[in-house]
Amino acid sequence: MTGLDTNPRPRKKTGFKELLHLTHYLKGLYPKLILGLVLLIIVDAAQLFIPQLVKKAINGLAQGSITILSNAVIFILILALIILVFRFFWRAILAYAAMKTEERLRKHFFSHLTKLSTYFFTKEKTGDLLAHATNDILTVRRAIMPGLIILTDVIVLGGMAIFFMISISPYLTLISIIPLPILTLLILRFSKVIHKRFKAVQEGFSKLSARANDIFGGIRVVKAFVQENGETKRFARLSKNYLFRQIQLVKIWGLFFPLIMVVTNLSLFLVLLVGGRQTILGDINIGEFFAFQTYISILIWPMIAMGWLINLLQQGAASMGRVRRILTTKPYIQDKKDVKNIYIKEGEINIKDLSFSFKDKKVLKNINMNVKAGKITGIIGTI
Repeated sequence: MTGLDTNPRPRKKTGFKELLHLTHYLKGLYPKLILGLVLLIIVDAAQLFIPQLVKKAINGLAQGSITILSNAVIFILILALIILVFRFFWRAILAYAAMKTEERLRKHFFSHLTKLSTYFFTKEKTGDLLAHATNDILTVRRAIMPGLIILTDVIVLGGMAIFFMISISPYLTLISIIPLPILTLLILRFSKVIHKRFKAVQEGFSKLSARANDIFGGIRVVKAFVQENGETKRFARLSKNYLFRQIQLVKIWGLFFPLIMVVTNLSLFLVLLVGGRQTILGDINIGEFFAFQTYISILIWPMIAMGWLINLLQQGAASMGRVRRILTTKPYIQDKKDVKNIYIKEGEINIKDLSFSFKDKKVLKNINMNVKAGKITGIIGTI
């Protein structure tokens, strides 16, 4: 044994399961998460009841009833106030939980780095570690709060919107959700590409950070050997490569979201085509048609958000995988659980037959020495 840190084999793929490791950092935050999500569900429910009130108001206008119209307006104002207040609180609560999780993960990451041996830092680039400690952990945090919000919206807004749509017209609902399978196929296809390209972007950022750190750390050597132009060219190549990777990622995003918009707007087109005909024939009244169209508009957000959710989770999983590669590196020398601190106020150190290996090469062999109290002893030589 050489006394080096041991690192597990690098994982070829990082899936969403990487994000499950965040549960360790969410301890004590679950009450806040539950409260924030409950307030979010209340806001979503209030949004879904507004089209019902608008439907009554339109039908009241058609009937010439001021009372129905006035009551609908009052209730809409009450729901708007509830949405305003509760939205503020769920945003504040969930943001706190996400940032607290980020803080815990970053502290754990830094603490773990301090326990690893010097050899670990000779084979890991400082820029990579800086990218993990800043950019990757920030990306993980961004996947927490928006991810929970979007997932809740998809379930609550999407599910309840479809429920209300069915209550108005089951046939029109069936027609309007025809594009959903197409959307699912698009999400599954693009999510793999997004994950791969985002991982490449993060790796490019690490290389760029590592090079900048090396240059700034050794700036005296660079200037002493007049290597400013050479280092500038090397950094420019890395920067260009990073830009290329960013553009590749933006291209796939630029194609992904417009395609989702086309599919979701196809639902709106079908509603206008089929629902308008049903309204003219008297199968549904104009208030119901307006409410149904509003629910389709509400449903479009969860449909689009599904793509955004996959995007965020892919980015978060890729970053969490990179962070966990470091966190799962085990230091060779580890303290036992029952270890006790020993404080020596006086005395001396006697070393007998000490041997030490580094990088599979024996550096010290059968060293014997006596270190007197208050004295400093150093060992020098070649490796």
